[in-house]
Amino acid sequence: MNITKNEIDALNASLHITIEPSDYEEKFKDELNKYRGKASLKGFRKGKTPIATIKKMYGKAILAETINNILGETLNTYLTEEKIETLGQPIPTEDTEVTHFDVKNLGDYKFDFDLGIAPQFEVAGMDDGIEKKVVEVAEESVTEEFELARKRFGGEIFPEDDIEDNDLLTLSAVELDGDKVKKKGWETGFQILVKDLEDSVKEEVLKLKKGGKFKFNIRSVEKDKDEKHVNKYLLNLDEDEEKEIGDMFEGTIDKVSRISPAEINQEFFDKYTGQEGAETSEEEIRAKIRANIEEHYNTQTKNLMFKEIMDHLMEANKIELPNAFLKRWLKLSNENATDEVIEAEFEAFSQNLKWNLIKSKLEAKYEIEVLPEDIKEGFKKRIAGYFGGNPQGIDLDQMAESMMKNQEQFRQVFEEEKAEKLFQAISADMNIVENPISLDEFKELVKKVNEEAA
Repeated sequence: MNITKNEIDALNASLHITIEPSDYEEKFKDELNKYRGKASLKGFRKGKTPIATIKKMYGKAILAETINNILGETLNTYLTEEKIETLGQPIPTEDTEVTHFDVKNLGDYKFDFDLGIAPQFEVAGMDDGIEKKVVEVAEESVTEEFELARKRFGGEIFPEDDIEDNDLLTLSAVELDGDKVKKKGWETGFQILVKDLEDSVKEEVLKLKKGGKFKFNIRSVEKDKDEKHVNKYLLNLDEDEEKEIGDMFEGTIDKVSRISPAEINQEFFDKYTGQEGAETSEEEIRAKIRANIEEHYNTQTKNLMFKEIMDHLMEANKIELPNAFLKRWLKLSNENATDEVIEAEFEAFSQNLKWNLIKSKLEAKYEIEVLPEDIKEGFKKRIAGYFGGNPQGIDLDQMAESMMKNQEQFRQVFEEEKAEKLFQAISADMNIVENPISLDEFKELVKKVNEEAA
């Protein structure tokens, strides 16, 4: 076996590999005999086909596979032993000729490959300062969440003397002819939220009570609903049913349903925390709500900070890549990729590759390791998030272990936990400066970042 490396520049190299008969002849014979043992050809018993016949019929394909296997092993072994860090995979040089395999005359086979060499660099920018936004939670936000919690754990009541914006109305309605009920007109019944009523109708309804009547255009009474919705849910028509029905109806309020906020007592505290006696006062519940809100926004501000760290390190490390090689490799690796597609997407691809190079350096520096228990905790955090951070009656361990069997989800959580560990290590090394920001300012900032990303 003869291997020659030619260094073109710091990012490009070529390999010339010569495979001689002594490298493959015995392996080729072994493969022929293996095939002979399995072959079942007409006129011969299984395993008794003459080797010359096997060689004549299948020798070229077997030789090609043997050479290619040896070539692949040789490439991998050489790159590993020589500690050559490559990008992508070795690819045949552009002037490589088609190899013709000759089973009658076993000779030398020569192969030439281009290599894209990973750039050598030390990560710069680690001594600089990075800003982390800290959202200041206003008391109004705590109160709003507190009242929502009371409604969430409250009960349903049916008031008869007034109507409020969040009430659900049960209506019976009849078609009108002018100002009067239409003879043999359409009759229907449906439920509708007061807050979803068209503004002028809502203004009128809020002055009524159970048993009250009001006139409305059934095709516009509910905001932002199309004809299909009106026919199905308000007129109660079958999908293929066609009727000539007018616009104007008179509705009677048969029932008013309202969620009554939970009483501020120990029962409410226990329902909110999911634990009996964990909190015993409104002040403690408010403190827990504040902590939950702060944790929610802390996660988001941390993600923003991580993006700033990523952008900062990308800016601080001007990494050069073997672009021409990578474009050729992308085209050879993706049979449907055209030159136009590769050019259009190459900038995003190269930026992602550069960040992965920086990330790999830092993962090695900080010895980032993701253990099975880290992944399990990651799944448990996901599950808790599904239930608003308060999963009552759920066996988190059992559910996490079940979800971990999904390979795609396992991979996602593994990458998330690895990224979290990496950024925690980076944050501990860098100079993080906290900057207080109001919730409104933070929402505007997130909106701007999302728009830029889009």
